[in-house]
Amino acid sequence: MHKNGLTLVDIKEGFIRGNIFNELYSQYKDYSGIKPVITCEREADLVRLMAVSLYAHDLHLYLDVYPHDTEKFRLFKEYQKETNRLSKDFAKKHGSLTVSGVDNHWDWVAFPEKEERF
Repeated sequence: MHKNGLTLVDIKEGFIRGNIFNELYSQYKDYSGIKPVITCEREADLVRLMAVSLYAHDLHLYLDVYPHDTEKFRLFKEYQKETNRLSKDFAKKHGSLTVSGVDNHWDWVAFPEKEERF
């Protein structure tokens, strides 16, 4: 626990809840979160990337309020680095998630999941 009284949940619980801080999470009515149903390697990689990215993002928001918390800053840098690594790995295995990550048009349409892109 930090001097601010905020404790972190594990990455899976934080992703399901959409919030990594125990004390800042307020459950809405009977909502308990929905665990993703993963049916293939692409989905597993995407969920992992989204969970790590959420952790980095929540830590970034926390640091806006508590910029001198060196432990949370260290964690933020760790999760930011992991997000970048997972994003690059995902693009190599499954294709880019964004148009800005594509070098040419054919890279974008070459992957069979192109119909599933957002």
